[in-house]
Amino acid sequence: MKRISIFCMTATFLLVLFVSIAFAETINIPADYTTIQAGINAATNGDTVLVQPGTYMENINYNGKNITVASLFFTTADTSYISQTVIDGNQNGSVVTFENEEDSTAVLIGFTISNGGNASCGGINCEYSNPTLENLMVKNNSSEHIGGISFYHSFSSLKNSVISNNSTNEGGGGICCYHADIEINNSIISNQIGNGIYVNIGNPTITYSDFYNNEGGNFYGVTNDSIGVNITTNANGDSCDAYYNIQENPLFVDPLNGDYHLSWVNYPIPDATMSPCIDAGDPGSPLDPDGTIADMGAYYFNQNVSIDDPPEAEIFKLIHYPNPININNNNLTIDFSLHKHGKVKIQLFNIKGQLVSTLLDEDRNVGEHSISSTVDNLSSGIYFTKLSLDGVDREIRKVVLLR
Repeated sequence: MKRISIFCMTATFLLVLFVSIAFAETINIPADYTTIQAGINAATNGDTVLVQPGTYMENINYNGKNITVASLFFTTADTSYISQTVIDGNQNGSVVTFENEEDSTAVLIGFTISNGGNASCGGINCEYSNPTLENLMVKNNSSEHIGGISFYHSFSSLKNSVISNNSTNEGGGGICCYHADIEINNSIISNQIGNGIYVNIGNPTITYSDFYNNEGGNFYGVTNDSIGVNITTNANGDSCDAYYNIQENPLFVDPLNGDYHLSWVNYPIPDATMSPCIDAGDPGSPLDPDGTIADMGAYYFNQNVSIDDPPEAEIFKLIHYPNPININNNNLTIDFSLHKHGKVKIQLFNIKGQLVSTLLDEDRNVGEHSISSTVDNLSSGIYFTKLSLDGVDREIRKVVLLR
């Protein structure tokens, strides 16, 4: 009888799960409803409210529903939809509210959250709830108590987001945690009027994130003394704490005009124009769409963009593989083509631009060539190969080593 009872309980659970999945719906905004809130009101647990690009002047409340509210970033992974899809609170309270015991399956993803105010929290208010917040730009929100995001009796997670230019007259310009053990990962918290994060009872887990130039200080009340204390360096060679958090200028492209993409003016040359947030995210996270280690923040720097090389440089076709190199492969293979005879030099540099080794330095004839070199003596990080012909630099390519 006991076995039959367990079987029946399991079968019932699976049936309920199947039915809930089978009947989950996607509600399209504005095709089905003109406002996001109307879509939420019509939704049931497990549904998705999918929002087309545009500016939505409203203040939304999940009302206890465990649903996903998302921009088209959710279906395309195109980060341009984050800036194109704006929920504007019109200084009429919190822009987004979770206050009815929503759990981690209540998801907000792919929006710009701005202009919230005249409430205890301007941007996103999470009270007695545990939502999942991902790929968000939370900016230009203000309130008496918390500017950007409030976590009150919450176990929420915040990932791949930028919290910037929010303000408060008290402590939590960016985030305030009260009785909250939240997780922050791959995010940038910068330029708040107030603290970057203000903790009043709670033990947040903060990893692979950048806290910079927050007026009241980057960290306040964080009980883990290791957070924010730089004791090591990350894969880019930047000083970081034990959890790989940095306190560096993220080098946004043009934040004054709303462009929070990461900049790298002299890409792919590893120099001071490269944002320290590029490839500094959690290596255990999914790779960025360009196949590189996750960047911090809401927008990744696309390292597959073309480079303005000399006209004949295309002929050299410098290619290395595998890329990234993982723990199961200690050899780097480099293929290249020559359109004329000459002395070829291929060098390997680290992220600081320091020469690691010279892989090739000899005369080569016209045609296709390939060399292989072991990398088992190198640590994880970002490296660059440079090909020069007869003393003239021709190609620079990036390679990532994961251990």
